[in-house]
Amino acid sequence: MPASRPGPLCLEGSLEGARREMEVNYLGTWAVSSAFASVLAANGGGALVNKMWPGYAASKAAEWSLTNTLRFGLRQQGALVVGVHVGPVDTDGAAALDVPKSPAADGAAQALDAIGRDEPEVLVDELPRRVHALSGPVELLEPTP
Repeated sequence: MPASRPGPLCLEGSLEGARREMEVNYLGTWAVSSAFASVLAANGGGALVNKMWPGYAASKAAEWSLTNTLRFGLRQQGALVVGVHVGPVDTDGAAALDVPKSPAADGAAQALDAIGRDEPEVLVDELPRRVHALSGPVELLEPTP
């Protein structure tokens, strides 16, 4: 698969490509989060940052939902879960894409700022801001007492 294309387009290619995206973006995020949950608990909290790129479609929507679930599950042990949403990033992997790209350092800097402000989400550039408008603010997902 070319570096400029993160996965299969909808209704194109094999299901294997979609399975790979789910394995990496959803199950991979779950595995890493699970591995660090006990470390966060042992240290009285901390922060877990999930970087998301909405262009991965269903796998990223699943990761976004998982990040929201982790946010509520890990809050009880004092952990902040930050979802970092970003469009194309200026890296070697996106070099062939002829679209505006965010500098690689922007997402990391904004994530660190969000941790310092105890904010649950970072919308690095215009693409995730448009996509995020479809979901509403994460505060609406708060369980009611």
